[in-house]
Amino acid sequence: ALWPLLRANPKLFVFACDYAPTSVKLVRAHEEYDSSRVYAFRADITREIESPLSEKQARGDLKEETRQHAPEKKTSAANDNDAGLAFREDNTIESVVGLGCVKFITAVWVLSAVEPRDVFAIAKRLFRVVTPGGMVFVRDYARGDLSELRLCGSAGARIDNDFFKCGDGTRRHFFTVTRLKDAFERAGFETREAQLIRRKITNRKEQLDMHRTWVQAKFFRRS
Repeated sequence: ALWPLLRANPKLFVFACDYAPTSVKLVRAHEEYDSSRVYAFRADITREIESPLSEKQARGDLKEETRQHAPEKKTSAANDNDAGLAFREDNTIESVVGLGCVKFITAVWVLSAVEPRDVFAIAKRLFRVVTPGGMVFVRDYARGDLSELRLCGSAGARIDNDFFKCGDGTRRHFFTVTRLKDAFERAGFETREAQLIRRKITNRKEQLDMHRTWVQAKFFRRS
């Protein structure tokens, strides 16, 4: 979603966060990456800090850090991409972005990768980061998706109800609408939309129908 959003709105500035350094490198290596419009950084969204930055502090630190890792002249992609990717223990969304600093947040296939017990805490942190009047957009795996049915048949994959360990070592949590709404509403958000989306996708080459299910939601911060 990053690049289409930037193309559609020339005044937009975007923070792009991921835990995996490879993902951050891919964003920074993209031909449309412009440090005056995008700041891609590595952080652990499950980790909190005691004293998150204020909006003013965050903006000042961001300006300085982007100035440091954005070269005056075009240098090698490797040099640009490696800058600032070492995982810092104090790197969190609050410490980089600040409080009440963003209008919109997208969490697409993100929350399913964390422990179900951490979703409420993450929702509370997103509430602090998004500005009053802002919105969080969520799309993620839902109970009954084809991938959950496949994991149910894998020995040793189930960790808990609707929570599995995948073959690549990552974890996957399958939401219900009620469970997702509960986490965000307890964090202070108002639910503007929350629904299950079901699609039948046909692999024409293999003549195989795949039934996919995901949850899609919009959460609003009033104050």
